[in-house]
Amino acid sequence: MKKYLSQCALIGLLCGLMISAPACNFSTGLQEAEHYLSEIQPFVSLVPAFVCPFDANACSAVNSALQVEQPAELAVSGFFNDWAAASSAAQPALLSQVIAAIAPLQKDQAALIAAAQVKNSAAQTKIDGILNSVETSTIDFLNLLQEARSGGGTSAALASVIENDEASYETPVLAFFVANPLKVFYSSNTLKLKSGRKIHTVKYHKSYIVSVLKVKTGDAQVDAIAKQKLAGLK
Repeated sequence: MKKYLSQCALIGLLCGLMISAPACNFSTGLQEAEHYLSEIQPFVSLVPAFVCPFDANACSAVNSALQVEQPAELAVSGFFNDWAAASSAAQPALLSQVIAAIAPLQKDQAALIAAAQVKNSAAQTKIDGILNSVETSTIDFLNLLQEARSGGGTSAALASVIENDEASYETPVLAFFVANPLKVFYSSNTLKLKSGRKIHTVKYHKSYIVSVLKVKTGDAQVDAIAKQKLAGLK
């Protein structure tokens, strides 16, 4: 990362605000990638809570979509674990398998998004916010792995991707923070990679979903569901 802060300040910033930073002695970029896989399902599991109380047909369609999406997610996770445990010589080919397995997952997530449609606009706003984060977190995960493949396809290459990123100051939360020119309350939850790609960390996506759940809609039932789910995320 660029040394636009002193070394000590940089380490403190990364350790305090980012999920994965080599300066904090995280082993490799594996930890960041693993977070995407471990957090997608809790995000996805929020969806039926905002669908089923409002549309029985959509509820059935969502549950059917989930029965397809979850095995696809497990397949990606399985390939990833195999890659992470393999020798450096075997890793490049295995990483290509991980990346190939993401396409069916994205297709299944698109089917879930299509199924999760209700007439209650307040509930739909929550659904759209949650699934937007699910969809983009998968894209971020894919971009991270593609960057590692370009660097050789090993876990060391993935570590190098994280080590050589540049913290980009963005926040998914309140516009008040965005307007703050001093960026005092910003978290470096967006990473600009050497290729120029930007990815959001899982911490960013979780913060985004929290912000979606926190917004009051004026619909008592939707707001009660959001409050309950918010408590489960903390």
